[in-house]
Amino acid sequence: MSKRNIAILSEDTPYIQAFTTYLVFSKKNNFQIFNFHHIQEVKEAYRLQPLDLLLLAEEYLELELDFDPALPVVVMTEALSKVPEERYKRMMRYQRMDAMEEAIGRLAASQGNRVPVPAFNRFERIIGIYSPMGGGGKTTVGVGLSLALAEIAAKVLYMPLEGLYTFRDIGNLPCSNGNLSEMIYHFHKIRKIPSVQWTLPVEKGAEGYLHYFRPVDASGDLDHLDGKLLQSAIRHLMDHTGYQFVVLDLGNAMTPFQRDAMEGCDEIWCIVAGGIRGHQKQEAWKRDLAAQQLDHWLEKTVPVVNQVNPGMEEMEMQGEGRHGIPWVPEASKVQNGVLGIEMGGQFGEAVRRIAQERMDAWKG
Repeated sequence: MSKRNIAILSEDTPYIQAFTTYLVFSKKNNFQIFNFHHIQEVKEAYRLQPLDLLLLAEEYLELELDFDPALPVVVMTEALSKVPEERYKRMMRYQRMDAMEEAIGRLAASQGNRVPVPAFNRFERIIGIYSPMGGGGKTTVGVGLSLALAEIAAKVLYMPLEGLYTFRDIGNLPCSNGNLSEMIYHFHKIRKIPSVQWTLPVEKGAEGYLHYFRPVDASGDLDHLDGKLLQSAIRHLMDHTGYQFVVLDLGNAMTPFQRDAMEGCDEIWCIVAGGIRGHQKQEAWKRDLAAQQLDHWLEKTVPVVNQVNPGMEEMEMQGEGRHGIPWVPEASKVQNGVLGIEMGGQFGEAVRRIAQERMDAWKG
């Protein structure tokens, strides 16, 4: 099958560059790409050889194209430009090729009607789970939300950065620690997940999955890890795997490592326990961020009120974007350092609801 000739008319904006990269390196690539910055260049190319498709940046819409009406034109719409620039290239890898081919087919049949490029998968996020208080339930909620995301068909990697829990009744599987340098090596050299991974089973019929990985430094703990290096490794991992979410359990301290790790998160789920104490802790969290000149974190912080006491729901749930999980004594049990998560009752219902709410919000 001969290659399809695609012309791209745009400035050298990051999203156009990334889109071109995606087309060229797609596994189903059957395109020959021509990049142009001026309308005359496109017209000259069109005169010399047939073009199957013209990808046109929005800023060129005001120009008089004067092409054969049979030439399909795709307008690169603002749906692309709303995504942060540094994410484009990674997002390109997960755009389904058959969706693009379907769009091209529709265009060819439409005799030049302009339609938007198919929406990219925007569900790729690094989520930090944090609690300004001990015993707020960050690990229980973090694992519960991760399982709920996996049940919605997401590919999730859960990475605890504090604590030494293993997991009991979600799988009864062995948990291995991995060395950070080994993890970096695997990410950059072999581009495979290290062998220390293991899978937490989700509900039957779910298309997603949840993997667990706990990085440690050479001393066997987290004291000397580099948060920026970890973020770089995670981004690289998401570039080369199907993971849509990496959930970091950041604990409730604010070490330089955690600060650097949180800085790179796309979203922070701040877990606070219910009741008056929870409200006070939430406010203390805001004051603490302000004192450290980290107010910008609030823009990506999603408050999750855990252990909401009966009768306290109205007080705790006030405020836009506040999510609540009822007090459920059986939600988690810890025995001899082994953590069990109960997903079958009220807790499971709550985290599934919150996960779906977040997914709907990300859809925009």
